[in-house]
Amino acid sequence: MVVGILIAVGALAQPSTRDVRLDLAERRFGLSGLTGGNIRTAVYFDKTWEDVRLECSCPARGIEIQSDGTLIGGNRKELVLLDPQGRRRASFPEPKNTSQIAWNHRTDTLAAIAFDRVTQEWVLEHWPFGSQRFTIVEPFGYTNGNEAFSTISWSPDGSAITYSKTGQIFLYTLADRQAVPIAEGSLPAWSPNGERIAYRDKDGYASVLNPRDRSSRVLIPNVLIRRGVRWSPDSAFALVTVLRPRASFHEETEFLIHRVSDGETTRIDPLVGGTTEDLVFWVVKHR
Repeated sequence: MVVGILIAVGALAQPSTRDVRLDLAERRFGLSGLTGGNIRTAVYFDKTWEDVRLECSCPARGIEIQSDGTLIGGNRKELVLLDPQGRRRASFPEPKNTSQIAWNHRTDTLAAIAFDRVTQEWVLEHWPFGSQRFTIVEPFGYTNGNEAFSTISWSPDGSAITYSKTGQIFLYTLADRQAVPIAEGSLPAWSPNGERIAYRDKDGYASVLNPRDRSSRVLIPNVLIRRGVRWSPDSAFALVTVLRPRASFHEETEFLIHRVSDGETTRIDPLVGGTTEDLVFWVVKHR
């Protein structure tokens, strides 16, 4: 009987990864990415999936997939907007080539790290959706033709952009056109509720910063992450890439999903066309 009680207590003390997955399933969440360049795959936590064939191919890294499956990105010929069924909704001549792209729906404004054909360099820029009135923030300093990986992320109200460069996180406000450093690290991501900016700190941990008072803390203790953080649409979960225990050559990484409210986590295989969180996006299953 004593042994049975100890086993029961021990079981209760263990993190319940099943509860996290049930929580994700109840919220109708899934992850989506590109497979083969022209198939958008979505895998949901209720163990269903869908494949959508796109009308045109896009490079995986220069896109953004919205929670309803809408996709926007440059395909080296034009900027395209595809609806949730993969059909072309709109296209624009510029920018043709993007390394990163972010769309703020509240202000209908886009931001991108894009190739400027006039100056022949990569720049961070923003512009009203559908127009060609670009505002260049700064050159992005890719050297020798190599793209240094970074992210850009909007504040929910569309008033500011956060991005990383040279080992620092910057906050750029559109009103005064000024960028100020706010933390040491890389790969920032603003939570959809506006309360946190997640980033990979200088020691390799997922940390979060309060954009109001600039205070910061480690979000997921004792876990080194490979790149940055991808927030769920409700800001309740953070997706990161970690090294797989006993990793093989072909399966070095896996995803860890962290529930912010209680710190519970679950590990999952990357099954949607990308092995790192920058290549996958949260989606919500339509009813």
